[in-house]
Amino acid sequence: MRRLATAAVTLLVALLLGGAILVTLAYAGLVPVAAGQHHLGLVEWYLETAADRAVDRGGDRVQAPPDVNSPEMLRLGLVHYQTICVTCHGAPGVKPSDIGAGLYPDPPRLARRKRARIGPTYWIVKNGIRDSGMPAFGKTQDERELWAIAAFTVAMPHLSAAEYAQRAKEAGVPTPVSEEMEHAEHGAERILGLDFEKGRHDGQGSAPVAAPSYLPAPSPAASHPPHGTG
Repeated sequence: MRRLATAAVTLLVALLLGGAILVTLAYAGLVPVAAGQHHLGLVEWYLETAADRAVDRGGDRVQAPPDVNSPEMLRLGLVHYQTICVTCHGAPGVKPSDIGAGLYPDPPRLARRKRARIGPTYWIVKNGIRDSGMPAFGKTQDERELWAIAAFTVAMPHLSAAEYAQRAKEAGVPTPVSEEMEHAEHGAERILGLDFEKGRHDGQGSAPVAAPSYLPAPSPAASHPPHGTG
């Protein structure tokens, strides 16, 4: 009995000491938080394993709608993927932008995941992954849009770069940029359908930026405010 009590006290002291060390490191600013620095191997394994298991568990509890793989849903998913996902995850023949390349953990290249399952993919799209840079789109998209994004994400790895570009064109979204084209300076802008070159002039401040094609054009009233204002 005495040995058990001694062991319990020792464990409690060790926990308190460990907690004190962690708090001290935090207040001293010695905990690495830069996105360019990786976790220790054991910490990274633990976080990845916990995330994978949580996603699988959540994905097994959802039921896809009957028309999830219909042409209409896949087209809707492509439109949303090209609008909000390709920047970080890339696509067939399209590299992630500088934004995606600078994230940690590294966003997965979804075009390479041919074994992705619809349930876990939907769960990630809806709920996001904490502290990974992956947003919870369940706050901004409705259920049909979430399932459409998941369905297209699962189908996308089976498309070639040419097929992806053609489908994006047919859907009326900005044409993806091929990896073969060297455009490092403006890669993110082009993937998002922006053109920072239009309207650029010499030494006169910031250049006007064209709105993405999927956004409505500003009304004439917004472009030309009434006289006497401003």
